[in-house]
Amino acid sequence: MDTRWRIELLGRLRARYGGGEIARFPRPKAGELLAYLAYYPRRSHSREALIEVLWPEIDPELGRNALRKLLHWLRQQVELLGGDAEHLIVADRSSVSLRPEAFTTDVGEFTAALAAARAAPPGQPAARLAEAVARYGGDLLPDSFESWVLTEREALRGQYLDALHQLVAALEAAGDLMGALQGARQAVAADPLREEAHYDLMRLYAATGQPAACLRQYQELERLLREELDETPSAEARALAEELRLQARTLVVARQPPRAGRDGAPGAGWGRLRSGPRSLPGKPAPAPEVRPPDRAGDVAGGLRRAGRAGAPGGAGDPAAGRGRGVL
Repeated sequence: MDTRWRIELLGRLRARYGGGEIARFPRPKAGELLAYLAYYPRRSHSREALIEVLWPEIDPELGRNALRKLLHWLRQQVELLGGDAEHLIVADRSSVSLRPEAFTTDVGEFTAALAAARAAPPGQPAARLAEAVARYGGDLLPDSFESWVLTEREALRGQYLDALHQLVAALEAAGDLMGALQGARQAVAADPLREEAHYDLMRLYAATGQPAACLRQYQELERLLREELDETPSAEARALAEELRLQARTLVVARQPPRAGRDGAPGAGWGRLRSGPRSLPGKPAPAPEVRPPDRAGDVAGGLRRAGRAGAPGGAGDPAAGRGRGVL
């Protein structure tokens, strides 16, 4: 039996030990203190620094008294669950910390899985990335708006989204198109305003013979931009959608290499649509031309008819030709 505490910070705050748990914190600041100590497990925090985190503008003497009361409450909860408070909480007159060997966190497991994926030999990244993605249980402390939480939450979320994108690429490279498609859907659901995710999903829909779904995904991207940002898809995205329409009959769409950002890191050139100029990688490599039989009902014709049936920017839409829908 594992005698360590497990402190969960992703999706919610919860501390578990044996068969019991602390899931509700009548003293919210006690939960914030536990989360802060658990998130930085190998630091010894001065009492003054903790007071500054928890009560930035409090009188120092009042802050010291409030911190003592929180530590007393946490020790009581640990003892109530049958744990050894002195083994978990290390505190003296000047500093406070949690003993690293006495507990684990879901954040630590997530970051360890990411490190394992980066170090994986060729042919194994997909399994390691899938494990990392599965260990991300949600945003860091979603009910907290403390400045340190906001910073770390965004960083962890970015790592999760990058891992999803890399997982899609790894699955596709291994020939698992349906697994890649599932990962691309998950990426769009995790961040609907990330154009890179829509790009992958559109491309994989076309590659798996689902041109109508590809059309719907472009329209969804167009709708999100219009409603959330009062914008239209970038010129590159519109060009990609048009090329996908033209190539739908061959069902061959090439994956684009990661776009390097200013720091040279792969994929750094992508980003959330709300964070400045948007850009997609260059258009996919031309697919081999396949001349279809001369008959009605081919895939491209079906796409055109779908557009006329009510898709924005279709042939029957008065707005066609104004830069909105190109499929």
